[in-house]
Amino acid sequence: MEEYLYLMWFIAGVILIFAEIILPGFVVVWFGIGAVAAGVAALLGAGHALQIVVFFVVSIGSLIPAKLFLKKREKEGLRVGAERLIGMSGRVTKPIAPGEFGEIKTEGEIWIASAGEEIKPGEWVTIELLEGAHLVVRKKQ
Repeated sequence: MEEYLYLMWFIAGVILIFAEIILPGFVVVWFGIGAVAAGVAALLGAGHALQIVVFFVVSIGSLIPAKLFLKKREKEGLRVGAERLIGMSGRVTKPIAPGEFGEIKTEGEIWIASAGEEIKPGEWVTIELLEGAHLVVRKKQ
């Protein structure tokens, strides 16, 4: 059993890394990396105590800088998904009228859009916000 301890560390690491896909928070992956590092230590012949130390040092040692980096990026207003489009420009592909949806193309994608004014195809717009599954736009000045 002891000769396969490195394999158990590797399996635990892979499970934790894949668990990150399901679990929120971007935390579990660092413990998966720590488990893989402990597996390498076990493979190289380190004792149980050293394997556990390697696990915690690598896990916490990678978790803290990653969280600090993400917190800094959060303060800078990092937007992901459709929110990244806010403030960008797009070109109207189907007319937009007040109270009716049209379409715009931005970043190579077609989006449903609404506006408080009439906007004709071919005109450029600025994306103001994401509302549900559509973009709210205004004519580009």
